[in-house]
Amino acid sequence: MKKLLIFLVLGVLFNFRISKADEQELRKEIQYLKQRIQKLEERLAKYEQQQKQQQEQKKELKDIVPQALEGVEISGGATFVIQSAIDTNNTTKPNEDVSDATYTMDLFIEKEFSDYGKALLHLEAGDGSGVDDDELALFSGVNRDAGDSDNQVEITEAWYEHYLLDKKLSITFGKLDPTCFLDQNAIANDETTQFLSFAFRNNPTIEFPDNSFGIHLLYSPLDILELEFSFLDADSDWEDIFNKAFLSFQLNFKLSVFNRPGNYRIYAWRNNSDHTFWTDSTRTEEENYGYGISIDQQLNDYTTAFFRWGYARPDVSTVKYAYSIGTQIQGSLWTRDEDYIGIAFGQNFPANEYARGGNYDNTESHLEIYYSLKLNPYFTLSPDFQVIWNPNGAGSGSNSKSVKVLGLRAQVDF
Repeated sequence: MKKLLIFLVLGVLFNFRISKADEQELRKEIQYLKQRIQKLEERLAKYEQQQKQQQEQKKELKDIVPQALEGVEISGGATFVIQSAIDTNNTTKPNEDVSDATYTMDLFIEKEFSDYGKALLHLEAGDGSGVDDDELALFSGVNRDAGDSDNQVEITEAWYEHYLLDKKLSITFGKLDPTCFLDQNAIANDETTQFLSFAFRNNPTIEFPDNSFGIHLLYSPLDILELEFSFLDADSDWEDIFNKAFLSFQLNFKLSVFNRPGNYRIYAWRNNSDHTFWTDSTRTEEENYGYGISIDQQLNDYTTAFFRWGYARPDVSTVKYAYSIGTQIQGSLWTRDEDYIGIAFGQNFPANEYARGGNYDNTESHLEIYYSLKLNPYFTLSPDFQVIWNPNGAGSGSNSKSVKVLGLRAQVDF
């Protein structure tokens, strides 16, 4: 028993001596582990801080996105047109019956910036040139909606509008559509829902440039008066924009006749791009200009009428004078509140100088009738009928027959 106790004591003392010998090494290891733990804690704290910041950023982004989208409106539509032309007057294929189809797609993205401005982006694509391309020769075509972009999406408009003087003055700049700022009309200015013909979309005498860089000013000193000025690059090539310009000025008197709203527009325009005199081919740098009026007036609860008249410089223009008159009748008259009928008649008078160049000089007359049938909030069908007498000014021969065009337009809004 004594030997066992002695042996145990000696073992304890021996182990104690080993621990003493390794104490310094153990302390180093413990210190190293403490440092590793401290670094891990620091990395963990940094990671948690990053996660917290990311969460805060995501929260801020969620707050910002609704603010950025506030006031944004997205709308669009697709327009499909089928037209059958009877007794075509094209010189290469006269007196034929031809049916063509076209489609266009429009997408509008509009953003309101509180009460100080607005931006718009208009994307468009389409296919098919319609019967106006190679079957008909007219002073004014029968399908203003046809836009053959070969299904390629194009930016038709892209502009910003800023308000000043408590919204009495607005300045718009960017890629502009000049038809939106000149010769407007309440019932004859939209080929997707109103008249299809060029003759009743705008006055044929106005030489609008293609959509291009432009600036538009609108000043409304009184509730009944608007003054508009537009500048656009007449060549529509975005180069040397001030060398060749399209300029227009318009007054709009917003009158109430017999307590019915109406617009009475008077305008003048000038196109400084190069033109050639009809009677002198050496004069190739002439400008074109003109003036006119556009009126729309509500007559009663069901009927609104319009009238247009325009003049263009005859030395360089095909059509010297043009007028159109028509009406739109609301379907509420026959218990179809969202339907309406449109009827319009117009004439184009070719310039004498154009006739001296060996061209036909008879007055072209144009009639269009359509019915807009609203089938549901998103889909509208519009049967359309057009007749053109003395097409392209022809007064005799095979090309002088009246042209008849039967059409059907389908409008899908979304």
